[in-house]
Amino acid sequence: MDGAVPDLGAVLRLSYGMGHVLNDVCASMWFTYLLVFFHLVLRFSAANAGLLMLVGQVADAVCTPFVGLEVDRGPNGWPCGCLSRRGFGHRKTWHLIGTLCTLASFPFIFTPCVGCEASHEWAQLIYYSAFVVIFQFGWASVQISHLSLIPHLSPHEHQRTKLIAVRYSLTVISNIFVYVITWAVLHLTSDKTDDQVGPQDMYKFQNIVVICLAVGAGCSVFFHCGTTEPVTTESGIREEGAVEMRLKMSPKKFLAVPQFYQVALVYMCTRLFVNLSQVYMPLYLHDSLKVTAEELAIVPLVMFLSSFVFSFFVGHMNKFFGRKVVIFLNL
Repeated sequence: MDGAVPDLGAVLRLSYGMGHVLNDVCASMWFTYLLVFFHLVLRFSAANAGLLMLVGQVADAVCTPFVGLEVDRGPNGWPCGCLSRRGFGHRKTWHLIGTLCTLASFPFIFTPCVGCEASHEWAQLIYYSAFVVIFQFGWASVQISHLSLIPHLSPHEHQRTKLIAVRYSLTVISNIFVYVITWAVLHLTSDKTDDQVGPQDMYKFQNIVVICLAVGAGCSVFFHCGTTEPVTTESGIREEGAVEMRLKMSPKKFLAVPQFYQVALVYMCTRLFVNLSQVYMPLYLHDSLKVTAEELAIVPLVMFLSSFVFSFFVGHMNKFFGRKVVIFLNL
């Protein structure tokens, strides 16, 4: 007999969604303003600024599957299950580790090379690469652990959908927040003698990063206080309700499914377009259109809001035409 689906509660859904805000604000700063900061503010060559972003993306590609495998191993995985054995939960343990790595490394990425400002550009590149790798490890740890919590918080698909919806809503709000804060800082501190971004704007980006990290850290604290990870046994089964949590398909069988690669290819192409437009639009605005510093925040904000508004229409289009047709039309 099917009973009523238990509600997780608004507080739990909100606290869970806030667990990814720090990642969202950092990702928005990373993709939109990393090249702007290193090429226009620190005066790195275009090649070295791009190389630094490449280092970050490669580190992310390496760290993500590693963290995924370790999180899947449960309380006995790396690192030691000290916190998980005390009831903290191994997923929240990974989330905490990732949060601390992000908070400890991201500020240094948008800060002049400490003690080596006059060093050769390659020496500074090595310095920044170390912090980028730590940041990407932390980012992957938060993302994977946060996503993997969804099926453990509720076995009901309806409740999982609500958690995903809250997570996406806060992602949107986080991106809007970054662009609004960037516009506000650049507008309130603008120097009419030089409207374009340059070395004089160093402290402005530092202020933006501090504000974003402060908000992200506060949201992470709310997540850890308001979200309780269900206790699992060593076999990966929830003690409350005895709901099986192990993956039904082995990794070997999963990798043999052709649809996995089809979906991955479509998603990769979509993310490639989004990331390229997000990364290079500010440089195009600065170098080709010679816009002011404020517009480096306004234009990305308008682009993001436009895509967000259009997402509401996509849902209706899926009902009438189907997902495959809508994806083809968007291409």
